Amino acid sequence: MKRQSSARSNLNELRIRKLKTAKRLSALILIILLAGSWGISLSALPFPGSDGLPQPPDSQRSYEAWLKATGKPVTSRYRGYVANFETWRDYRLLVYGTPRQVLRNRYDVKSGQYASLGFSYDEISVTNSLFPDDSPDGKTHSSPWQWVEHNLGTAAQISWARLSSRQKSWIKRSALTYSGKSYGKMTFSALGLSEQKTIVLTPPSWQMGFSLYTTHDLPGRPGNVRYATFNGCSAGGAILMADIQVANETDSQGRIILDRDSDWVDIQYTISGWIEKFEGLAGWSDIHSCGAGNDSDWAKGSRPGPWSITLSRRVSRTEIAPGEDKTVTLDGNAWLVTQLGDIQIQSVEESVVVHLEDPIPPFSATVSLKGAIGYFAGQTTLRGQVVPLDPLRFLGLEKLLITVDFNRPPRSIRYSLAGSERVIFAKVGQTHYEASMIVPTGHQTMNWQNGRESDALSFELWARERSKINETVSVTIPGVDLTGSVYDITIGQVTD
Repeated sequence: MKRQSSARSNLNELRIRKLKTAKRLSALILIILLAGSWGISLSALPFPGSDGLPQPPDSQRSYEAWLKATGKPVTSRYRGYVANFETWRDYRLLVYGTPRQVLRNRYDVKSGQYASLGFSYDEISVTNSLFPDDSPDGKTHSSPWQWVEHNLGTAAQISWARLSSRQKSWIKRSALTYSGKSYGKMTFSALGLSEQKTIVLTPPSWQMGFSLYTTHDLPGRPGNVRYATFNGCSAGGAILMADIQVANETDSQGRIILDRDSDWVDIQYTISGWIEKFEGLAGWSDIHSCGAGNDSDWAKGSRPGPWSITLSRRVSRTEIAPGEDKTVTLDGNAWLVTQLGDIQIQSVEESVVVHLEDPIPPFSATVSLKGAIGYFAGQTTLRGQVVPLDPLRFLGLEKLLITVDFNRPPRSIRYSLAGSERVIFAKVGQTHYEASMIVPTGHQTMNWQNGRESDALSFELWARERSKINETVSVTIPGVDLTGSVYDITIGQVTD
């Protein structure tokens, strides 16, 4: 604790004396909290769209630009003290002016600490919790748990009035340190602090901690006023979500079909990202940019989301092994970049199966021939003539029954035998056809005594496929023999 030299209402004129020799406030806790909220917080990580990412402030100029981007005042309220980059860099606190601008400020050579770091926005001097105690050994001989803090009046009310409800809530539930120590996990409420008993010297944000000014009597010595400065860390984060939606239609098994007539299929998919919610003290003003995409392409996002980009992944026939399906993994990322240059990336994957449609077999037809009086086959007439047994041996003027089955509907059908040609009328969607013709006479190839008189004939059928007019099929049934006519049977049956 530090000695309070007077009860002046103007806290800028307080002659502040500190207790403890310590190192500068480390940003380590801040970084841990940020990493915990973001998952892994990275700077300048290469990814699509990462050109032109902001870098953490490394100068007074870039620090002021960052403050403006996040909506924070760059100068103090009255005298226009400028927010100090070096104080932010070393303490992660929003302090205006420099230690040298604080009237009657003190400096401790051993610790390298000033009693005051500068000013608050309302130009109250920001006391440094790490300035050594004014006891001979520089140590704190009492505990914050023993202190009974005083009411601080209007200055306290004004400092709290400038905070948002989220900032107030964060201060009241945060862990506090004094002179770099937690003294048994101190918190605002556990110490019995209140808005009337604390002046918020530096307000908290996503990337900046806070400091609270308090006063109390030295334990056991009423009226001997001391002051103390408590510090707390920043905190915040964004729950970032990512998703992939595939637009292609699928079959009953959930597969994307590569058409048998195509050399490739294009998988259309959309990568989306959005902020589910902000946590802690994070908000849109802290976001520099956001986007979604992958190595193929990306799109910049905007509040409130979702933001998305539609991409295409081509799968060629040559990528699919015969008889196998192709599993394609689509990947995407959604990302956020803070004004400070921290990056949060949420990755997502979606697997789809591409099935190569079985190739269409060639247009084909199956043809069968049957004689109408085939039930006489093998019988002997009264004249001793044997009706042929051969299924492809017919009699002139016999009714020939023709059955045709196509593997796909035909557009046109025609057939011929012994120079006689006929046409079958094709119907839409029909693949089975039955037709007939009278076997022509005058083309005998075998006599009744089974002697060959001429070469066997061929039955010919031609057809054109309905959907592909350039695809045709022809079927030839060779070895068709003709013998006499049906009248020979009739004559034979009535002749001695």
